[in-house]
Amino acid sequence: MRKNNYILLVSNKEHSSAYSRDDIWVVSSNSNFDHACVLRSYFYGPSANGEIELTPMSSRDDRIVQDTILKPPLNGKCYAIRAISASSELPVLVNLKESLHSCPLISFVASPVPTNPGTSSSSTQMTQIENGRFKSPSLKQRDLLVPGYQVLYNQLLTKIINQYRLNNDQTRVLQTFAQSIAGNQDSPITLVHGVFGAGKSFLVGVIVLFLYQVKENNLFCNGNGARVVISSMTNVAVDLILLNLMKLGFTQFSRVGSLHVKELQLMLKDTMLTDTDRKDIQRTLGLFRASAYKETISNSFVIGVTCLATNFEILDDFSCPIVILDECSQMTEPMSLLPLCRFSSQRALLVGDPKQLPPTVQTTIDPSIADAHGIEWTLFERLAECGVHPIMLRTQYRCHPQIANISNSLFYDGKLSHGVAESDRTALIEGFPHSGFLNVPDGKEQTAFGDKAQEHLICKLLGEHAESNMLRLVQVSTVDAYQGAEKPVIILSTVRTKSKGFIEEPRRINVAITRAKQ
Repeated sequence: MRKNNYILLVSNKEHSSAYSRDDIWVVSSNSNFDHACVLRSYFYGPSANGEIELTPMSSRDDRIVQDTILKPPLNGKCYAIRAISASSELPVLVNLKESLHSCPLISFVASPVPTNPGTSSSSTQMTQIENGRFKSPSLKQRDLLVPGYQVLYNQLLTKIINQYRLNNDQTRVLQTFAQSIAGNQDSPITLVHGVFGAGKSFLVGVIVLFLYQVKENNLFCNGNGARVVISSMTNVAVDLILLNLMKLGFTQFSRVGSLHVKELQLMLKDTMLTDTDRKDIQRTLGLFRASAYKETISNSFVIGVTCLATNFEILDDFSCPIVILDECSQMTEPMSLLPLCRFSSQRALLVGDPKQLPPTVQTTIDPSIADAHGIEWTLFERLAECGVHPIMLRTQYRCHPQIANISNSLFYDGKLSHGVAESDRTALIEGFPHSGFLNVPDGKEQTAFGDKAQEHLICKLLGEHAESNMLRLVQVSTVDAYQGAEKPVIILSTVRTKSKGFIEEPRRINVAITRAKQ
């Protein structure tokens, strides 16, 4: 047990899946809870005999435990309520408390300087990085590049644009971010509106390659400390970018908070574990987060980590001048600030699509009230609203034009173009349409929000696949879980699974109709 922590022995232990790290517990000396203290769980679940290690939330809570619960006549006997799981909220609050005032980007985030819309124009003219330009106050005294960098910097920029044949919008993103790195932009934060299938992960990979070339040519002021953090809400998003880096031949990266950690966390929930096994797993988790990996991380140019995993102890005292934040339109603003503040970042590239799924906010507040108070408002959207103009990646390379045109018309005001021709996405069966809608007249939602008629129709569409071993090739998922993914064929069932508003969200519809390639 850690110093200043306490062990709570639960008399009526629930299934291990009900518990998580950072569960909030309210503990009192009596059943009225009129003199209660608040603690949080330190690990991911109770031991086999029902022991849970708890940490007081404040010195006051610690005093209540010491002065009331542990002393006679109670001698440790107490009443406890497991209130909520705060596994997402607590790291955010700790980050804001400890890192907010030391983050170089906070002054800009708090009072954004509008950018010149001209920097987001459709011009394809190469932008030369010049010295002596006016620098906004948020960029002064924070130069990342050595004096006299301009000529070689521009040469590297031109070379990589030509080498990877970036389209006009991708070129504009790289140029704008390169100018931001050089301190020649009013904004230290660059916004990228990446639509479905626009090659966001590929572009992020190319940007990393450019920055690595800058480092290899000794153009960063702090050569050894020059590195890039790639972060997102989900492990899938982070891993996808790292996979694209590998495809581009780049391996100078480390992954923090990988599947290995998740597997260990799930093992901790096993009620059959002995106390010895549990301690071994907890020790392994500690090693994964601490010094055993610090040398590897310090020698890597790129660190891949989810927003929540930035709180791991292995990243204590770790700073990084550049952060690339993917899926930024899917996370709340405090969550976006986690990597930016945690690593004292000086420049940031925020990638997202506000036309796709918003953050998932679990609240009992009416959605209209929650939205009005900014609970679902993202950092990406707020900066854009304040005049930091996003650069839109308008070319989609995923869907057949007939499929993409639906979303283009409904959500993107006809601004998109197609990077694939109709001949590149041939019909599976000659004469078969690339998109269609099937009415199920006898369909009826049951009390569990199921629809047998839709089930039968989908099985008919699958044909022989539904009655053979080939069924394993069919992936079943929700729209929310499938954002960022794609398949040649998508069958979309509109039966609802929760409240009616869950499928009436336009951004969810946009995601649903842009997953299919053919």
